Amino acid sequence: MKESDFRPKEQINPYLEYSGSPIILGNIKEAMGTGKLKFEGDGIELRLPSQEKIKVSKKHQFNRVEQTINELNGVIDHESPLYEDFKKEVLSKNNESTINFISPLGVAVYYPEREDLVFYAPSKWHKNALILRNSLLIRDPKQEISWHEQREIFDSLVIGVAGASVGKNAFMRIIDTIRPNHIKIADPKTYKDSNSNRAELAYWDIGVNKAVVAGKQVHRNDPFTNVSVYSEGLNNSNMEDFVGGSEIKNEPPLNYLVEETDDPIRKIESLKFARKHKIPFCMITDIGSGYQIDFRDFKKHPNLPLMYGVKDEEIFETQSNWQEDKRNVRLLVDFAFKLIGNNWKDVPEFRDFVLGKYNGVSKELPQLGVAANAGGSHLAVSIAKHALGAEIPERFFVNLASRKINEEGNIFDVNNQ
Repeated sequence: MKESDFRPKEQINPYLEYSGSPIILGNIKEAMGTGKLKFEGDGIELRLPSQEKIKVSKKHQFNRVEQTINELNGVIDHESPLYEDFKKEVLSKNNESTINFISPLGVAVYYPEREDLVFYAPSKWHKNALILRNSLLIRDPKQEISWHEQREIFDSLVIGVAGASVGKNAFMRIIDTIRPNHIKIADPKTYKDSNSNRAELAYWDIGVNKAVVAGKQVHRNDPFTNVSVYSEGLNNSNMEDFVGGSEIKNEPPLNYLVEETDDPIRKIESLKFARKHKIPFCMITDIGSGYQIDFRDFKKHPNLPLMYGVKDEEIFETQSNWQEDKRNVRLLVDFAFKLIGNNWKDVPEFRDFVLGKYNGVSKELPQLGVAANAGGSHLAVSIAKHALGAEIPERFFVNLASRKINEEGNIFDVNNQ
């Protein structure tokens, strides 16, 4: 697998080039041969695609190659075909003379915001180091799919996440669990301190676009995975690119759409696009100390209603009522609960807030970080299981405080509405 299989050298996809995205300069020998990299004493001079020349001091150089190779040599089963590939592609070539103490296999990646130059193992083997310990912990229903077959399925998935608050938890856990070759993230907002209870953030992330931060967090340890960053959020001009893809922009279509936004209109539009393109739709909602996941398998059942337990006409009616009087909070609540149902009533603190009986000190909706994290993890595993052939309930609600799980929806009967 070549570097271009992950991110082409001449990239025409505008969504991949977000602010501060890493720049892959290529294999160390290739980069030196084309003048992109030149050793000068302890420093290294880089020529970026913009033709700008950068001098990288020793303290900003990081060599990850040998560590990755040594770890793989200890982790890969020496009796497996993968190890035969590893010996042929890595061990035999790694014994060649180094270049300024860097393995000839090293791939140079420059991180412009931190001014760091990192040498990684080749993309295929760096990715293997990230995923091997997942092994076959997530299996297909009949437990017949091999690890290599599973990786072919997971690698080829393109998963889009709309919303990067609770959504970033799902986004990062999808990376950890599935690690597809391409993933998308969309959000127009920036992070605030109050987001830190539900999203892992550093001081330099505050005030930065949420989708950009999500992209950076993937790329800080994996520059080879394509991350399409929609920092303007989703709107009428880019929704088709996000869901259906664009041949002109080299943007692939989605296999799964994950939705977690604060915009109820965008939720409806996302549902419509998922149904139009016949792809599964997943919506995660944190509800106080609980979370809910709605799963609409429009691929298998393209005529499903937009949401479980309610007719489309009822959703559109409550939507219309709210749009006619957007200052009416009661109409917004009616619209929201048409979408997510009534499981919120089983979470006392959330229920009391909605009913005006909450005695907390915040005016904002009560939200618990562990619910966002648990919901994101549960969603990632659900998508992985579904991609391997498992059936997923149309709605399931997990109350962390009471330790109860409520599954709803007859997934074998599309007329259950």
